[in-house]
Amino acid sequence: MSTKCISLDGEWSLRWCDAGVGEASGWSAKGVAGPQAIAGRVPGMTHLDVEAAGKIEDPLFGENARACDWMEEKDWWYSRAFDVAEDDVGDRVEIVFEGLDCFADIWVNGKHVGSSRNALVPWRGDVTDVVQPGENLVVVRLDSGLRWALDQWEERYHACGSQGPRESARVMLRHSQFSFRWDWAPRLVTAGIWQPVRIESHREVVLRDVCLRSRLAPGGDAVLTALAEIEVLGREERDVELDFGLGDEAHSALRATVVPGFNLVRHEFCVPTPRLWWPNGLGEPYLYQFSCELRDVESGRVLGAASFAYGIREVSIEQKALPGDEGQSFTFIVNGVPVFAKGGNWVTPDSLLSRVTREKYEALIQEACGANFNMLRIWGGGTYEQDGFWDACDRLGIMVWLDFQFACGMIPEDREDFRAEVEREAELVVRRLRSRPSLVLWCGNNENQAIYRGGGVGKREFYGFRTYHKVLPNACARLDPTRPYWPSSPYGGKTHGDWRMGDTHSWQVSLVGNAPGGPSDYKAMAEDRSKFVSEYGFLAPPVRETLEEALPSDELSIESSGWRFRANTFETAIPVGGAESVLAQALERYFGRKAAGLDLDTFIRLTQAWQAEAYRYTLSHFRRRKFLTSGTIFWMYNDCWAATSGWTVIDYYLRRKPSYYAVKRAFAPEMISFAEGEEGISLWLVNDRLTPVEGELEYGVGRLSDGSVERLGVETVLARENCSRELAALPGETIGEDPDRYCWAHWSHDGELISWQHHLPWRWGDVRLPQVEVQWEVERGTADEHAVEVSSNGYAWMVVIEPESQLKPEDNYFDLLPGRPRRIRLRGPVEALERLTVSASNVMLSG
Repeated sequence: MSTKCISLDGEWSLRWCDAGVGEASGWSAKGVAGPQAIAGRVPGMTHLDVEAAGKIEDPLFGENARACDWMEEKDWWYSRAFDVAEDDVGDRVEIVFEGLDCFADIWVNGKHVGSSRNALVPWRGDVTDVVQPGENLVVVRLDSGLRWALDQWEERYHACGSQGPRESARVMLRHSQFSFRWDWAPRLVTAGIWQPVRIESHREVVLRDVCLRSRLAPGGDAVLTALAEIEVLGREERDVELDFGLGDEAHSALRATVVPGFNLVRHEFCVPTPRLWWPNGLGEPYLYQFSCELRDVESGRVLGAASFAYGIREVSIEQKALPGDEGQSFTFIVNGVPVFAKGGNWVTPDSLLSRVTREKYEALIQEACGANFNMLRIWGGGTYEQDGFWDACDRLGIMVWLDFQFACGMIPEDREDFRAEVEREAELVVRRLRSRPSLVLWCGNNENQAIYRGGGVGKREFYGFRTYHKVLPNACARLDPTRPYWPSSPYGGKTHGDWRMGDTHSWQVSLVGNAPGGPSDYKAMAEDRSKFVSEYGFLAPPVRETLEEALPSDELSIESSGWRFRANTFETAIPVGGAESVLAQALERYFGRKAAGLDLDTFIRLTQAWQAEAYRYTLSHFRRRKFLTSGTIFWMYNDCWAATSGWTVIDYYLRRKPSYYAVKRAFAPEMISFAEGEEGISLWLVNDRLTPVEGELEYGVGRLSDGSVERLGVETVLARENCSRELAALPGETIGEDPDRYCWAHWSHDGELISWQHHLPWRWGDVRLPQVEVQWEVERGTADEHAVEVSSNGYAWMVVIEPESQLKPEDNYFDLLPGRPRRIRLRGPVEALERLTVSASNVMLSG
């Protein structure tokens, strides 16, 4: 091989100082090793190293983040020695940093070899004339970039939602924007060598990049285009052979003459009747193993090689006229099939970026699949995510909507240095991700056009137009013409919030409060006819176990300073009438309870129930409108820390909220739901499968007080593929105005319950549930697969199986009809069954 890599990961020496002190002390030449240095882990972050040295407490516990502000102002100096064998000093030697947060200067053997000003993409420097056989020294000076940004920031670079220059200056930096504080994230402005580092030594010829494109031919075959970028380091032409392979299905080779400098070799080959990559729930996300080998023709020697998993699929967005006044569709088409997008918004899953492991990515994507997601939207204020995220999405069939990392602000694109850095970033990001089958959309930013058109920046010039409408789409078209590009999210119509076209961020209820009952009135979302909803959400606290892990024991109260510090800022920032917060208003409106009078466990359970029902109600509404609305991506799926109130359905420690299960049921491939209308109640079935399904529909009414259940109908239904259909209409008098009565419906295959819905159109505070006896029987299985059968002698509200985090039930926090037992599969260690309990939440509802 003509390229050899030497990893520089591991332990470095680390010191910090005020600006300029390190240079004056000669650290760039001699490094910082010595008794005053601490261990710096690479990849890592300075916060983690300083914590490990005992200088600060865990920044994400309690209110400790407040005590970390001093770190924003410091210079951080890393150094380490490394050895290079004489045979490893090649024709070209480069040092590669996959991630430097944020402003960095790099020295090798005392010589300054370059600077980086971008935490989101790699930096590569030529050190051929600096590296020597034997021992070498690399030194890196880092700072957060904040000092420079504060000096350069001007008011015309508006940062929406930011408070003062220290937050607004974020738009000057190519840095994770959420770390400067967001409604759901603490201010924790980081620094560090947060991704791997290596030395690359090259000889003669370098295989710089290989990508693969595919298109489906009319006859069912796939035409693949491989593009290989080859650099010849010498001064003479070389005859090379490229061998391309796609598993055992296809092999193709070609010979080429490459000249000194860069060469692009393009090669097409055919894969007969390929296995296609499909989104989760629609088929197998099949992955081929693609390989490329570069050989010297004369000697037969292998000069370079590359391989990666690759899925064959086509993707586009269909925008066509819809019936009546519905406007224009916004539908993802995958392999010629329209797909209703189901999922949540993804944020970087740790405020300390380097702490995100491949295992955490895997667990989060597995949980998304378990909740019937087929899409995640990477929001534009974090990072482009590490390979562990993309590998899991590719393998598990999760489509990814990727925002370029610009969010809620006017950027300084009128500065030449900023424009150049954005162009470099776009080039690197598109090259890195263009062979990923999971990536289905490039998007220019989060909310910047909507903020500008909505008047959020006054009459300023739109700083960002050139970036989002020229630089980014041009890079995508040139380097990756296989995917659509969308300028922003939301985008469409004069204000980029038009429900008739494009995508919307539907915050009219939960943030704006534009609903009869204020921001907790989730039923007002039934008026939303958006074509594709890419943001909206509802707040709730996590489970108690998470709160106990994130807060000191004496802070476990909604009135405590630590609780309020970790609460979402919108919880208390929205006018909610007489209530002090959105959650307090939800308690009063739906439960008739005052937050101040509740014990912590009841507060948690009731507000979680509200969030779960809000997501179930709204997701069901959008799914019934299938392909009038073509997707719903709620805000948000995961968390960067353990917030005491958050939009998420799964928390920082990967514990599921009740809303996780509500979303899972609402996103089920076959889903029944009730809809309220002027004429009464209608019952609907959504079938996402690509084949017709036959099942048994059973529905009726019941009384809460005496446990009676009446069946109104049972019938066999054949549901057409990939559509939504009304199955039955119940007149208004079916349950009348009696809060003791409810509707129920079950959808089954061969006696197995597939989907269920119980419709209680009343405020929970108006419902009087009797106390019930819940019984259960455990079925011990082999390995970690078990089951429990649950039954009740009355209507059981929010039945909870615990310990939930250890047994991972397939359903939880569910309602149970009297005399209708349910068998719930469990996944967890057999010893956890000894601690299994099942209980209803009726007592919390009745007070």
